[in-house]
Amino acid sequence: MTSGILALWERTLRGEARTFPSHLLRAALLGLAYAILLMVTDTARLRSTPGFTYFVVLTSLNVAIPFLAGLQIFSSVITSEREDGTLPLLVLTGMSPLSILLGKSTTVLLQMLLLLIVQLPIALFSVTLGGVTVAQVLAAGVALAAYVVCLANVGLLNSVLMQRTGNAVGLTFFWGLCYLALLPACARFAIDLQVHGSPWIPASAQAHVVTALRFLSEQSVVTRLSEICWSGFQGSPWCPQVFTNLAFGGSCFLLAWWRFPAATRDVGDDPL
Repeated sequence: MTSGILALWERTLRGEARTFPSHLLRAALLGLAYAILLMVTDTARLRSTPGFTYFVVLTSLNVAIPFLAGLQIFSSVITSEREDGTLPLLVLTGMSPLSILLGKSTTVLLQMLLLLIVQLPIALFSVTLGGVTVAQVLAAGVALAAYVVCLANVGLLNSVLMQRTGNAVGLTFFWGLCYLALLPACARFAIDLQVHGSPWIPASAQAHVVTALRFLSEQSVVTRLSEICWSGFQGSPWCPQVFTNLAFGGSCFLLAWWRFPAATRDVGDDPL
């Protein structure tokens, strides 16, 4: 099993090393982070906490870029092999479905996590500029890492379920909209329900609905980063968002593992 995973790692890494867009993504993300740092330092005299401004912009960038890039990267892990006609060859090598999924998915996941790690020294400049603590930087890093793990495994599951990359990308995009937009909006729904009530929900159940909506809102990295960006944050980097994102990502991987044998039998069928 280990030799199969290492072989797939080597194959995937060599392929990525020859792919120009992957290098362009890394350079663009680091370039944007550095450009934002320059703009903030140039206008530092106009801001009371320039480090806070830089920190907020950088964390927002690290939510959007992995999502937009991951739509293609994570959602094509298996569909690209299917479209190239190489998926049956991987199965014929005798590697188990677990080896194939781990070898294909963990490589791209590690590459995306490395994009976060290499930005850590730049992110710490926000502490130097003022308005941000080291605890905030570390908490944001942990929250973003859990978000990327979740996104990667959602993309992997869709890549196993769908026969075409476009369909897998569409499903991942829909999930991302719900995760990044709908879940944070649940907090607003909870406030409106608590203040104004609802004729559609019995009064005895409204308190439970408010609690459920707030819980859903707390599972999004957008809500978590909003909490971290509050001045004076000194909380632990470990929170419900981290654990639920990792658990959901792990569940998606297990579903992809369970569905993978059926997906290899469907290689010759009409695409979805």
